[in-house]
This record gives sequence, C-alpha cells and structure tokens, in this order.
Amino acid sequence: MKKRITSSVIQKCLKFIRENELLKNGDSVVVGFSGGPDSTFLMILLLTIQKIFNLKIFAAHLNHKLRGKESDADEEFVKDFCKAHKIECLIESRDIKKIAQETKKSIEEVARNERYKFFSDAVQKFQANKIATGHTLNDNAETMIFNFVRGSGVSGLRGIPVKRDNIIRPLLGVTKEEIISFLKTEKIQFRTDSTNENEEFTRNFIRNKIIPLLQEINPNLFETLSITSQLLTLLERYIQTEETKFDRLFVSKKTEKVLRIKIEDNIDYRNYLMMDLIRKKIESQFNIQLSFEKTKELINLVKLDKGTMIQVNDKIFAIRETNTILILPEQEFEEVNISVTYETKLQKYYGSYFEFKLSIAPVKEARISDNPMVEFFDAEKVRHKLILRNWRQGDKFVPLGMKYSKKVSDILTDAKIPSIFKKQILVLCDGPEIIWVVGVRLSEKYKVTKDTKKVIKARINYDFEI
Repeated sequence: MKKRITSSVIQKCLKFIRENELLKNGDSVVVGFSGGPDSTFLMILLLTIQKIFNLKIFAAHLNHKLRGKESDADEEFVKDFCKAHKIECLIESRDIKKIAQETKKSIEEVARNERYKFFSDAVQKFQANKIATGHTLNDNAETMIFNFVRGSGVSGLRGIPVKRDNIIRPLLGVTKEEIISFLKTEKIQFRTDSTNENEEFTRNFIRNKIIPLLQEINPNLFETLSITSQLLTLLERYIQTEETKFDRLFVSKKTEKVLRIKIEDNIDYRNYLMMDLIRKKIESQFNIQLSFEKTKELINLVKLDKGTMIQVNDKIFAIRETNTILILPEQEFEEVNISVTYETKLQKYYGSYFEFKLSIAPVKEARISDNPMVEFFDAEKVRHKLILRNWRQGDKFVPLGMKYSKKVSDILTDAKIPSIFKKQILVLCDGPEIIWVVGVRLSEKYKVTKDTKKVIKARINYDFEI
C-alpha cells in the first residue's frame, strides 16, 4: 500500500481531491462499488490514502439483476474484496428491468435512480457523511456529448459535477485508460460488464462509436472537455447567483400545489436568466422536465391577454392572470354540498380552504360589487334552506339582466372560465333554484330591487389560510 501512494495516477487523484476539497479529516465514505475497474480503483485509492484523511470506508453494491450469473458473480467479487480488506459492505438487489417496464422509463435511467436511492440508504445505515462514485474523465465526456445531442442548458452541458450535496467523484481527474493500466500493473482483479459493448444503450454507442471519431479530430478530447466542463461550472455558479435576485417573483403556498410568477414591467422575461430560472422553478415544483420550446411558450403568456391558458404537459396548466402567470396541476374533482346559515363556514377545497359568510346588510349597501366574490340578493325571495354546492351538468337559471334561462355550463364558457377551473365553480342555491354562480353571475329572480326590504350579503374568500 505504501508503494502504491507514489504511483502517478494515485498522486494525480490525491491532488484532484485536495484541489476540489472532496475529503476532510475524519470523513466516513460510502463507495458505490460495482466491482468494475473504476469502482475497484476507487476502493484502492481510498484505502491507499485512508490514513492521510483518517477515513472510515464502507461499500455499497446494488445487484441490478440484468446479466444473470454475471451479476451474481459481480456480487461475489465485491463480497470477497470487502472481506479481504475488512470493509463493511451493504449488498441489495433490484429487478431493474421490471421497474423500467412498470415506470415506462429507460433501463439506464432506472438503474441510475435506484443506485442513488440505495447509496442514500447505505449512508443512513453506516452513519456516513459522503458517497463516492467512480466517474472518470471518460464518463464526463460521454455525459457532455449525450446532453449536447439531446439538447440541454448549461447545467447539462457542464457534465458531471465534481461534488454535489454529499456525493463526491474523486476520479474525475483521470481517464479509464490510466485506471486500467494501474490495475494491470498492480495485478489487481476487477469485473468486466459485458453489456458495455451493447450499442443499443445510448451511452455505449457514444463511448464505442462517437468518441473514437472525435478523438481523431482531438486526441486530447477528455482533457479538453474537462476544461470546458470547468468553465461551464463557473458560468453555472454565476447564473445561480444572479438568479437569486429574482426569487421574489415566484410565489408558492404550502397549502397549494401551485406556482405563481409575478409579472413586472421592467423585467425581460425572455432573457436567458429568466428562462432558465422559470424552467428550474417549474421543474422543481412539479417534478417534471420542461423543454426549451415549452418554456418559451409559457413565457409568451406575459404578452397575452388575461385568461389565456396553455398546457405545460398533460396534467399541468399555465394561465395568464392580471399580474401573474398561474401554474397548477389538474385537480381531481372535490365535492361540496353544505347547508349555509349566518355562521361562517370554513371548508377544505382543492388542497386549500375557503371561507363562506352570509350576513344581513342594509338595503342601501346593496350594489354591484367590485369584488366578484361578494354578492347581494333579496332575502325575502329565499324560500328554502340555502345550499352551497358544485354546479352540475344540466343546471339552469335566469342570469341577471336576461328573461330566459341559460345553462350554467354556457354561462361559464361565455365568462371565459378556463376549463381547468370550471369544475371548481360553486353555486349558492335556494333549495332547487340557483341564486348565484359564485364569482360569475347572480340570478335575475333574486336581484335587489327598489321594493327590496331585506338584503343578504354573501362573501367567499378562497385565499383563507389556517
């Protein structure tokens, strides 16, 4: 072990670790250990420098069950290695292919997600504070090329981060070729993944076909892309710093699964910073991926009329309001059917609460309110128990100012209520008859006239918080 520390590749990694402050004295590190050359070298590296940083080293191996006996042989190799080096190891299995079929995601994506979940479990089990993975310069180049080809912003083009949260990547300063040369020189065994030759996997195609062609143009491709990665990382940090200046524009309540983007006249929402920030906020809020084209379409709402709506995806909508863009998911129908009196009613509704209140008001106060959520009607025309409920298909009433009945569905369409909101509209009823389509239209029958002697004031507050 003492001899190995003088090796050029070990020294190169040690320098990289120090420059990027990946390890500090007393760290407990869980190594993602597949048994392949990269993770085997990572184990050897950390064992070699263990005393320098006073490290506690653990291993975590996830059997993906993708290669039958080969996968099981990898698991046995990991067990033997850890036993020989007296390293505690957590080993588990996942049926990656089955999970991919059930979730309709690629095997590569599912394998990655399951690995990192497993590594987090291992951190908890061993009470460690860091996860180390064996990504190399080769992996970083593959990631940058892959993200460039499929389309990506700065965060994708900058490749694999050297560290993120509690994950460190100590091998991002060396190539796979350097690692394999070291392992062969030291006569250290490792496992080989036969699926690395399967070019049905995009990354394998990039590794085996695209990169060799690019190396004909630039033999130092990995080092060149590494420098580009570092520059883009610096650019990303600058962007993140600048974006914090605009956090005030984004509002989301804990009680709602919605995001509001404030519209201010002096801001250019089409510049890169705003587009990137809006995309990231939406992706974070709703756990989705947002394309460049969809982000542009969404930002275009700033210039459009109130009530304009677009679909962000099949379940999420964006609506232009007076001074905001409202982004929200389609909600499951929630039924309301409550008897209302002069006591204030507080009702849970679509993940939030509304407050409904009736009161007797002086006749002279009855007027057309500036607030659509406030309405006045003739109390003496009420003959039954007052009910607040959802509107239903087939509901009809005579709207204020009209002589003939009209369907509530048509009233909502005429009022340009976005379809996503229509099912949330409530009606206040006098038994079987509609008094008020809440926030939209009063009934002609219940209007206040010169002969009215007693007025009921109805008010609903959808912004009520508890």
